[in-house]
Amino acid sequence: MGAGDCIGIQDINYRRQFGGYECGGIKSQYANDFTIRGNIMRRVRDGGPDFKKCYPGIWLDWSNHGVLISSNMIYDIAAVRLSGQLSQPEDV
Repeated sequence: MGAGDCIGIQDINYRRQFGGYECGGIKSQYANDFTIRGNIMRRVRDGGPDFKKCYPGIWLDWSNHGVLISSNMIYDIAAVRLSGQLSQPEDV
């Protein structure tokens, strides 16, 4: 994969109007057997003093199965780069 194959996700919540995990770069829920590859995520901003600072670059919400995360660059983010929730014992 060359530099031209990457997708840029940036300047999320730049006005700092919102809060919560939904302000992150990528969110997935109820998906099976998929890949998140070749993304550049940067400048994900928090919601200011009124919101919890929890804005991940990639958030795998519950009920995802068979996820591969590869060759992503995540930087200049107010909180965690990757957040995942597990719902089934076989996800571990």
